Amino acid sequence: MGNFVSKQDLEKIIHAFISCRVDYCNALLTGLPNKTIKQLQLIQNAAARLLTNTKREHISPTLKTLHWLPVKSRTYKSLSGLGPKYIADMFVE
Repeated sequence: MGNFVSKQDLEKIIHAFISCRVDYCNALLTGLPNKTIKQLQLIQNAAARLLTNTKREHISPTLKTLHWLPVKSRTYKSLSGLGPKYIADMFVE
């Protein structure tokens, strides 16, 4: 893909179609089965590998270099009250 699109443009495309969608619905990710979270994580991992041209190496350092939180960590702010109040209020019974 690097032959057709610059790295900056590829990063924008990944953000537009993957990262912002996960962030947009991260409150809904809470309570999903681990299998579903794992599938979303695989998508994020594939995007990170595509962007950095990483093949078989462990993905965690790559995610850290890109400053990307793992999918499971994105829901923590909503549950702990560190995110926006309107999202935290959704979890109060």
